[in-house]
Amino acid sequence: MVSLSEVSLNEFRESLKQKDVRSIQIIYFAIAMGVLSFMLIIYVLYLKQGVVEPNNEILSVLNIMTWFNLLLTFSMIYIGKFVSERQYSKSSLEKAVYKKFPGQILRNVNFTPAQKCLMIIRTASIIRLAALEAPAFFGLVTLILWVFNGEVHNAPIYLVNLLSTVPLFVYVIVNFPNKEKLVEIFQSKIQGSV
Repeated sequence: MVSLSEVSLNEFRESLKQKDVRSIQIIYFAIAMGVLSFMLIIYVLYLKQGVVEPNNEILSVLNIMTWFNLLLTFSMIYIGKFVSERQYSKSSLEKAVYKKFPGQILRNVNFTPAQKCLMIIRTASIIRLAALEAPAFFGLVTLILWVFNGEVHNAPIYLVNLLSTVPLFVYVIVNFPNKEKLVEIFQSKIQGSV
């Protein structure tokens, strides 16, 4: 075998076990819940926030952080897509035929080409999620500083930092993996790379 793009659809379907699908679903769910939990903490702190004397010095920092976060959000959407798509490049699929994946090294097992395809899909998904998670957390950190420094009632414009969570949640909802979605990804990204 020269490339993983030679793996047949039947081979991939047969190697795709429910536990493999579940592990990818857990990754998606955990990342989304981490961001959602942080949002909930900020909301509770916001509700508990009493009247605090606003700190004008922090406004310039919040402005810089907000603009940086918006830039980071748009950048990471494209960077994450580019880097994750590189996992499906022709050269990556050729190298992966002989590549030793971490599970092979640790457990001394040989993965079939179809199992390697699933690992590439999982890796690409994690890269994409991580790229979307970074600006989401940065925006939430900006919001927590906004709440702690008494700017809640003076400058609600900083709520724009919540926008950095939108791409992550949209990606998780639209691309939440199931067996059919993983087969679709295999067909379009791996078999389609020929």
